[in-house]
Amino acid sequence: MRQAVQILSALGVITCLTACASTPAPPSGAARASDGAAIAWSRAGTGDTALVFIHGWSCSSAFWREQVDAFAADYTVVTLDLPGHGQSSGDREPWRVGDYGDDVAAVVDALNLDRVVLIGHSMGGLVALRAAAELDDRAVAVIAADSLHDAEVRYTEAQAAPAIAAFNADYAGSMTGMFRGMAGPQIDAELAAWIAAEGAASRPEVGIGLFANYTEIDATVWFREAGVPVRAINAAAGGMTPPTRIEANRQYADFDATILDGVGHFLQLEAPERFNAALRETLARLGAD
Repeated sequence: MRQAVQILSALGVITCLTACASTPAPPSGAARASDGAAIAWSRAGTGDTALVFIHGWSCSSAFWREQVDAFAADYTVVTLDLPGHGQSSGDREPWRVGDYGDDVAAVVDALNLDRVVLIGHSMGGLVALRAAAELDDRAVAVIAADSLHDAEVRYTEAQAAPAIAAFNADYAGSMTGMFRGMAGPQIDAELAAWIAAEGAASRPEVGIGLFANYTEIDATVWFREAGVPVRAINAAAGGMTPPTRIEANRQYADFDATILDGVGHFLQLEAPERFNAALRETLARLGAD
């Protein structure tokens, strides 16, 4: 499983939290994907700029629970469950990360949002890039949360095969171990246990399908095609976004990154006040405050 973590870490698409099964947030409505899937969304606030929060691999909108109230006073805040996750439907074949850009655009269209900042955690960072390309001038910026570390990283099917074999042999066990391994050193024990349990409960066909698709992604193209400034708020753990990678990413987009110490992959839940402060500062620097 170490190789699986390395692949996902470098791509900026490591797993994130799944919905809390005991206390799911009821959706405000549902948009319709091009293939008919119902995309559950929730909205809070009435600001001119909309912050659209996009979750990552095997997760849901519940993952952004510490951000909604913190930003609803100043922005329109939208969260959604991508097809195959949370309260959204979906039975696609194959499952592809890039297709989620169309799903996010469908929610933006359904809500008639004209000025959007796309905020994506983990795989959600890549999804945000694709959504920005779909939304053209309605997208103001992409902000990644522990994602988009290295636009140039690519992996082969042979490199991904051991992880896929492990998922097929014991999906729940493999996901539990992976989630536990990505928690930060100071994470609350109860939160860490919840993360592991929710990862194990995610849909295997969706998780495995998306993981297999990562080998087909050329993030350099997605950076370029987004057509907006790209920012990242990433964890220092693992050294995934050193200054050399920040400079390299600038070949493909207007890019910069803020690095937070003492947190793991789930930084927005592990240290929500610090993450929210960094997000608010990033929005201000982009002129989206």
